[in-house]
Amino acid sequence: MAGMQFNVQDRASVEAWKKRAQELNEKANKLVREAAEVLEEFKQTAEGQIFDKVVEYSSNVIAGVNKVLDGMNQILSTVNDLISSILAKIGEIVADVGNTQSNVIG
Repeated sequence: MAGMQFNVQDRASVEAWKKRAQELNEKANKLVREAAEVLEEFKQTAEGQIFDKVVEYSSNVIAGVNKVLDGMNQILSTVNDLISSILAKIGEIVADVGNTQSNVIG
């Protein structure tokens, strides 16, 4: 997402950012699932102490990546909530300005 910018006043850019973030999360989740499947196959076909250690370390890496993905999903959720709040506040301000203008102009 480096280099991506959005203007919270432009709903299209907000939605594009959210879509891109969701796509990246889905790709990362898919890769982790595939890695876990490969590791499971490896566990079934390999035997011995060295292979057991490889499986153990790989499992730890996958667990760590899952924690990172959970954190990224929480960040995305927080940003979504923040953007929604900002857009709602902008809508309120626009409505208030419109009401004030109507009251002043008549």
